[in-house]
This record gives sequence, C-alpha cells and structure tokens, in this order.
Amino acid sequence: ISKAAKEMRMSYKAAWDSVDIMNKLSPTPLVESSNGGKGGGGTQLTPLGFKALEAFNETERVKNIFFDYLDNAKDFDELLERLSHLEAALKDFKTH
Repeated sequence: ISKAAKEMRMSYKAAWDSVDIMNKLSPTPLVESSNGGKGGGGTQLTPLGFKALEAFNETERVKNIFFDYLDNAKDFDELLERLSHLEAALKDFKTH
C-alpha cells in the first residue's frame, strides 16, 4: 500500500482508509494484509480484488469509447442522434 500510495501521490493513511472502505463495502475482502516479520508484511489482492480491478479497467475502457463516440459529433443535433442510437442499442441489449 505504501508503494501504491506514493505512486498516486497520496498519504499512506488515505490509501489505507480507501482500502479499508472497499473491503468493508465488498462481500469479501478485496485486499488482504499480512503483518511484518522476518520477510516483512505486505498486502495483496484477493481473487475478488483481481475481479474488481478487471471490472474497473473494463469500465474505464468502455467509458473512453463512449466519450470518444460522443466527442466526434459535429453539432448538438448529431450529438442527440448519437445518444438516441446508444439508448436504442442499450434497450435492445436489455431485452435479449
């Protein structure tokens, strides 16, 4: 957690508090920690934590595609048309 906190330019406490909140909101922990000792302590993702990370990354990827699609609209009429197409596709997807 310390290394990740440094990479994200946040305090260790803020990082640990975030992990603690995620673990409490999840049905099972996303991150497990072990106490120090001869080999030192550490934290690692659980299998559910890896799934959560995969879902987050996929959400980010799809979000970027979504906004790229909307960003390329030349005016508001085209933007509204694209939104209508997306809505129709989602409704169609929902019924299948």
